[in-house]
Amino acid sequence: MILGTGIGTLSTLSFAETQSKQLETIVLSANQQDSGYLRQNVNLEGFGTTQLKDIPASVSVVSSARLEDQQAKVLTDVIKNDAALGDGYAAIGYYPNFVSRGFALALGSSYLLNGYVVRGEQNIALENKDRVEILKGISAIQSGMSTPGGVVNYVTKRPEDIRSVTVGANSEGGTSIGLDVGGFLGKAQTLGYRVNLAEEQIHPYVEHTNGQRVFGSFALDWQIDDQSQLQFDIEAQRQKQRSVPGYQLLDGSTVPTDVAWSRLLGYQSWSKPVTNVALNTSLTYRYQINSDWAASIGASYSHVKIDDYIAFPYGSNGFDRYFTENGDYDLYDYRSPDDVRMTTQLKSSLKGQ
Repeated sequence: MILGTGIGTLSTLSFAETQSKQLETIVLSANQQDSGYLRQNVNLEGFGTTQLKDIPASVSVVSSARLEDQQAKVLTDVIKNDAALGDGYAAIGYYPNFVSRGFALALGSSYLLNGYVVRGEQNIALENKDRVEILKGISAIQSGMSTPGGVVNYVTKRPEDIRSVTVGANSEGGTSIGLDVGGFLGKAQTLGYRVNLAEEQIHPYVEHTNGQRVFGSFALDWQIDDQSQLQFDIEAQRQKQRSVPGYQLLDGSTVPTDVAWSRLLGYQSWSKPVTNVALNTSLTYRYQINSDWAASIGASYSHVKIDDYIAFPYGSNGFDRYFTENGDYDLYDYRSPDDVRMTTQLKSSLKGQ
């Protein structure tokens, strides 16, 4: 056996201690620039007018400036700003249904106008809206009635000195014109008004689905005295347009391919368009009792009349609930005129601390 022996050298490295130097503090400051998109406050039942950061709920606010820049016409255009919302059934020419966090919104309770329930069987106009507030989740029960998905609250523009005309057009040939007029009456300017009018020739990307829409609204604010205020709102809209039906699975299992997005499936020259006539109005009296307490009482009425017509493809051979393997389907002529939906609401509140 051979034993090896080695000798090693241990080296010591020494580091010179250096004195650390304190750098001067740099302070950055800037004034917040309001682009018109960002809204810090929201007016929700149970919370009142509160800053968003102080509300224990998930809330999205889409301002009128964003709506105008995005050329939003219906709620389908608005919800694109929030990934938690999506279309449930929102076919062209028909009133929309939406889902929030996977839960369908209720047509009878999940849509509000200035905090009052309005019928969901309508395409609510955006020309006179200051913002759209979307309250998501079970906390939406603060509004009084809701599904677990939440609520959508439209807030109308209030009186101000304004004279505005808006003209629009799209690549499909659609045109629109809107008038926005507001002001105050009397020397004290305690009575203010806001009038919005709009007319649209609807030309979507699907053939044979052109339509027309007319809209008008009136808002009135009366500051009776330092403690009392009266607010009145009324809006009406008439829309007439063919609805676009959807495709079905081929043989119940295969998703159709080579679908022409511009084709109205099952189009018939004799089929009638869907006509939707809506009226929404409310009256609210507010009284500031003192610096801490305020009371209000109000009433609202929402009325929608629908002439629901559509020639739609569905199933095959009168029995199956899906298209055949080669795409054959039956054509149904659906007619439901004078379908009326109404909601009347009375509401009082006392808020304070």
